[in-house]
Amino acid sequence: MNEIITFWQVAGILLGFQVTAFTFRLNRELQFPDRTQRWFPLADFLNILSMLITTIFVFAIPIAQRNNINIDNCYFWFGVAMIIFVFYPIALIAHYDLLGKKKEEEQRYTTKQEFIVIIIALLSTIIYTIYAW
Repeated sequence: MNEIITFWQVAGILLGFQVTAFTFRLNRELQFPDRTQRWFPLADFLNILSMLITTIFVFAIPIAQRNNINIDNCYFWFGVAMIIFVFYPIALIAHYDLLGKKKEEEQRYTTKQEFIVIIIALLSTIIYTIYAW
């Protein structure tokens, strides 16, 4: 039981960082009241997906099964959440077209760079799932 508590402490710290990153991005987007168009970049969906996986599969389900916690499942889902979260800052950089030399002129919901990074994140998650399963 001490192992899961220590694990939850680490996962809780990471979840705190994720919430902080999300709050920062949301506040940044709301700082521009003169903008006619607002959107939530696809990169931020990586962060939200990672937070949901951590909350549901690392905390909520094991707490609901408190007498029969499978810590290996917690480790697996935490790994999935970490892979997705690691790609979040890279996708955010790609959202602003900072990975290449050529910049797209008009603002778009998603850039080619961001889309490629998100595809790589999803493929990495699938590979991890196949390997870890």
